[in-house]
Amino acid sequence: MRYIFYFCLAVLLLLAIWQDVTTKKIKNYLSVSGAVTGVLLSLFQPIEGINPGTALLGFAVGLVVGIVCWRMRIYRAGDAKLFSALGTFLGWQGVLSCMLLAVLFGALLGLPFVGYRLLKKKKGLTKLPFAPMIAGACFVTVYLGCVWDWFAIL
Repeated sequence: MRYIFYFCLAVLLLLAIWQDVTTKKIKNYLSVSGAVTGVLLSLFQPIEGINPGTALLGFAVGLVVGIVCWRMRIYRAGDAKLFSALGTFLGWQGVLSCMLLAVLFGALLGLPFVGYRLLKKKKGLTKLPFAPMIAGACFVTVYLGCVWDWFAIL
């Protein structure tokens, strides 16, 4: 039954990418419906490691760390709320790993744009949609596990 879980996660991420690319915003209703879906799935279709308590803790960690990163202007408010919804699917460790990877992916993919702007001597910020980086980081976290598990010495 984990296919329903991953299907709902994929739909959430695809809708977030579509909204972010087309409107440069991730709407609140998408984050709220994603969080509710994640909690309900953990309640009725729990998969290994994600139960209702873990889902709610992942939501809280995603929201708190997301708000802190939003206030530090690392990413925008819609991205922070999307991370809280992802916390219900990934748990608290998964959402922290996803946040770290998303920022790394954003930095790596943003470097060519910064270099182009420097060569053209343009000033100001380049606003790239961050949801594709979040989706890529979520994909890596789901299939390869948390970042700190990669380097664990057994």
